[in-house]
Amino acid sequence: KFALLACAFMVVAIVHGMIITHLLPMLAERGVLSGFAILTASLVGPMQVVGRLMLMATERHTTTYRTAIASFFGMALGTSLLLLAGANPVLILGFVVLHGAAYGLTSIVRPVLTREVLGETQFGLISGRIGGLFMFGTAIAPFGGALIWQVAGYTTMLGLGVVLMLTGAFILRTATRLP
Repeated sequence: KFALLACAFMVVAIVHGMIITHLLPMLAERGVLSGFAILTASLVGPMQVVGRLMLMATERHTTTYRTAIASFFGMALGTSLLLLAGANPVLILGFVVLHGAAYGLTSIVRPVLTREVLGETQFGLISGRIGGLFMFGTAIAPFGGALIWQVAGYTTMLGLGVVLMLTGAFILRTATRLP
């Protein structure tokens, strides 16, 4: 279960890291004006707060697992919008809202779901290891994204991001279903 949870959340870090690191050059390559590209990048953080506020408003009506799965699918859908957007500002803003809000949820659900799935015994150690692998994913994402971009372009990188997020959701589901 530990390895599955760690892999699922590492996927989140990799996809987010690839996209955020490459967002400005990706948008420039698509012909998006630099001012709008900078606005887009600057809105990702505030959308994380929006996602957390939405969770506070709905937490009584959902579970940690459902919130986690929603965050994975939200990031996948947001990445899909960016994949299809070209220079379309409506789709780009849709990406920002979905990706940012969904990513904002992961920092809340990661430790809570870890405790729910793996228990409280040695929680600090286990949570720290999962967090370390999350940070590792964040660290390798810019370079990995650059390699993908050089070999196959940003469209492929975004497509891979969608596939990774859906795979991460499946891995998360598997981790929570094991006895």
